[in-house]
Amino acid sequence: MLTIVSDVHGKYSEFVKIARQHQFVVQLGDFGFCYKCLRDNNLDHVFIVGGNHENQPELEKIPNYLGNFGERELNGVKFFFIRGAYSIDKFYRKIGIDWFPNEELNFTEANECISEYNRVRPDIVLSHDCPNFVIRDCMKKDYVFSQTQRLLGGLWRVHQPKLWVFAHWHASMTFQVARTKFVCLNELETLEIGNE
Repeated sequence: MLTIVSDVHGKYSEFVKIARQHQFVVQLGDFGFCYKCLRDNNLDHVFIVGGNHENQPELEKIPNYLGNFGERELNGVKFFFIRGAYSIDKFYRKIGIDWFPNEELNFTEANECISEYNRVRPDIVLSHDCPNFVIRDCMKKDYVFSQTQRLLGGLWRVHQPKLWVFAHWHASMTFQVARTKFVCLNELETLEIGNE
């Protein structure tokens, strides 16, 4: 089993309590801008998929960071992960303090992600944001179409996984779209998954 945890938003002590109760944890981004609590609490069983509210340069330095995208297996559970999202509030933030321009994959990284995803064709996907059509058709939310949402929508059209878990939207919802069960987790919400 693998425990998935949604946005932390700097609520580090609450996250540490959750993480200590589980053997393997994947946190779905918007951890916050400081990663000291991971080191101080020896949370080497915690892995992070980057969100948009991250200190991306610092996140890339820690061993807990999974990277831009790819396939991983933890505790017998195989999954494909994709980082990033667009910050609609970036104009209220300060570059290099609480907003970083590389919050989404660039064009080259996105193309590499598509190739790898097509090669792997995963059963489980973990991402910070979700495909554009999920926001529009299932969540019925107002949104700004971002390159990340378009990328994720394109990945789904290439291959429909059995399970897709995401965060970012501060809501707890589940949708079935064709072959895929989409699960949106609210802040600090958890979900236990195995190979579906």
